[in-house]
Amino acid sequence: MKRWQVRLRLLFGMRNFNGADMRGVDLSGLNLARCRFAGANLNGVLLKGSLLDGADLSRAHLVGAQLGRAHLRGAELVGANLKQADLAGANLTQADARRANLDGALLADAQLSRAQLTDSRMVGADLRRAQLADATLWDAKLERANCLQADFSRASLDGAKLNRANLTRANMVGAALCGANLTKAVMWDAKLENVRLGGAKLAEVAIETRGYRPRVVQLFQEAGVVSGPPPLPVRVVPAGRKGNSNTGVQPRQSNGKAKKAPSDGNLQKGRGNNKSGRKRSAAL
Repeated sequence: MKRWQVRLRLLFGMRNFNGADMRGVDLSGLNLARCRFAGANLNGVLLKGSLLDGADLSRAHLVGAQLGRAHLRGAELVGANLKQADLAGANLTQADARRANLDGALLADAQLSRAQLTDSRMVGADLRRAQLADATLWDAKLERANCLQADFSRASLDGAKLNRANLTRANMVGAALCGANLTKAVMWDAKLENVRLGGAKLAEVAIETRGYRPRVVQLFQEAGVVSGPPPLPVRVVPAGRKGNSNTGVQPRQSNGKAKKAPSDGNLQKGRGNNKSGRKRSAAL
């Protein structure tokens, strides 16, 4: 199907495109609100800035589709394949994307507030600065996702997989992470007030945060995962080097005690022994 055919059907009020083959078609800027694309082949389609509010894209194939700045408010994306799709800056507020495949998708600056993302896949997705406040992500897969400065405030992430995810400076205030897997996740400077971590897996999580460290340690202790604060990184100074005054690390002594400088009396005694040794060798 071509662009002119789509426009002609829209002109006559025909909004049913279920199962249509529209691969690579340029539909940028069109008003496709409340159109039905269930099961349609939209791989590589261009939908930049298009209006798709309330559209039905369930089970649609959108691999590599260009949806930057598109309006998908309240859209139906259940079971849709959006792998490697470009959704940067798109508005998916209250969208239903349960069981959707968003692996490797670009979702930077996207609006996903109150979106339904249960059982969705976002492995390796780019979620930088994405807005996911009050979103539902039960059992979602976010392994290795880049969530730098993303907003997960009050989001439901129970059972979610966040292994090796980058949550640096993310807003997790009031989020639910019960039973979530955060193994080796990076959470530097993340906001973690009132977060729920019951039963979460927190092995090797980087959580030393400026201004939040005491609260983070308390949360980890409440979760029963660790008995004390996580270890701080230690800088090891190789033997023979001087300590750094900035870090306060001093070179390690072999016996734990500083060596004493020789006294003047010992020095004089040593010199006298050297002279007597020379005289004896001369006499021999």
